Amino acid sequence: MKLFKTAVLLVFLSFSISVYADALWDSAVSIYGKNRDNKPNPKSAYILMESGAPGGKSSKNEVWEEYKYESGKPYHRILKVMKNGVEQPIPDAAKDKWSPVKDKKSAKKEDYKSIADIFYSPQQKNVKYQRTGKSKTVYGKNCIEYSFIFMKNSKGKKETTLGKAYLDDETGAPYEIRRHNTSRYMKGSPDSFVMFTYDGKTLYPVHALLIMNINFFGKKLDMKTECKMEY
Repeated sequence: MKLFKTAVLLVFLSFSISVYADALWDSAVSIYGKNRDNKPNPKSAYILMESGAPGGKSSKNEVWEEYKYESGKPYHRILKVMKNGVEQPIPDAAKDKWSPVKDKKSAKKEDYKSIADIFYSPQQKNVKYQRTGKSKTVYGKNCIEYSFIFMKNSKGKKETTLGKAYLDDETGAPYEIRRHNTSRYMKGSPDSFVMFTYDGKTLYPVHALLIMNINFFGKKLDMKTECKMEY
């Protein structure tokens, strides 16, 4: 752990030296800020929830849903459910039934929402970034690659996050943000990420993956949550 902290400090210092005003990054901050509190209005969604002991057997649940909107209010219904790869019957009470989507209590604007908050204006003092000189295509857009260090404050705890971000080279819209899983408990796990598309006005979250290792009553658990949305 001490070695990791030392490495992070050295990288952080190197970023501090190399960071400069970047119009593309500033555009990403502006676009994300205008869309951060938007509620997505997808037509359909796929949700995966998986958990289990590290290196052991895991439990996997998958749900497919579709959505409709009446008077600005969202409703959803379950299309398909699978548990550990086996399709499950949908209970009669929920079959072909539209239910209102429950509105979650909104967090304070200063609260940390997701790794995408590297582009939240109030968090810029906690972010160091630099261009890597690389690029890649994301959803048909040529995107410039950035490395970043995010010294975030989540639920009263300070955490250091390393990752990569990919910004559209024309608009600066953040199309992909990846968090490196540096925990020794998650060695070999894929990066957590969130991906967006942008139509020139609205930033749409389309795919997200969150990998975590938690302490559950003294036992370590690997948890995986994935969501894909279509508009």
